[in-house]
Amino acid sequence: MLNSKVLLISMFLVLSIILSLIGCGDDNTVIIVPTPTYTPTATGTQGPTKTPTPTNTPGPTSTPTPTLTPTSTPTPGNFVITSSVTLLHTHNVTVLLADLNNTLPVNVTYISTTTDGHNHAITLTPLQLADINNGNTVTVTSSESNGHTHNWAIMKTFAITSGVTDSHTHNLVVSMVDVSNPPAAGVTYTSSTTNGHTHNVFLTQVQLNNINSGNIELTTSSTTNGHSHNWALVKP
Repeated sequence: MLNSKVLLISMFLVLSIILSLIGCGDDNTVIIVPTPTYTPTATGTQGPTKTPTPTNTPGPTSTPTPTLTPTSTPTPGNFVITSSVTLLHTHNVTVLLADLNNTLPVNVTYISTTTDGHNHAITLTPLQLADINNGNTVTVTSSESNGHTHNWAIMKTFAITSGVTDSHTHNLVVSMVDVSNPPAAGVTYTSSTTNGHTHNVFLTQVQLNNINSGNIELTTSSTTNGHSHNWALVKP
């Protein structure tokens, strides 16, 4: 009980002294109130920004270029003639259009392909070359080899007559150049004129090859004047 009284008296005296100081102090008295010091909170130090690793975008896939295997192509403008059969075999000779158009008065000699280990030579005079160039057929006999010869019927073109329709026919002139070297796109021929009209005949590369092989190729012309014609095309 005594301690409580003493504590109460002490608090009263302290309060009285403080009030006395505030009321009696001169105007120059400065009460310093300490400014609280703020300690900055440590923030985490940001490290260097990581640069994202670029993603490799796959480029276009390169397609390998196919290797083209060259194929032998017959020289345009030349044509091949097959000989007659002797001792169960034949030979071919290649006639050059340049020779047919040659105006020089010289003979031209061709060497045939080799069959059964031998070949033959044929010679064409300037007159014969001009005759062939004019669309005629020239027959020549080769040189002798292995005890025999061959005959060649050489022509630049040959004509085939159509079947009869409406009591008339037409002729079709086929080029040996086309037969020997068939164009991939085929060839269209126009027939001769009969009764004031013509017909067209289209031959594919396959058909021309078939004719060149000595086979008969059956084909039908275009329709003109309400009718068409059939042709049985075969190389002479």
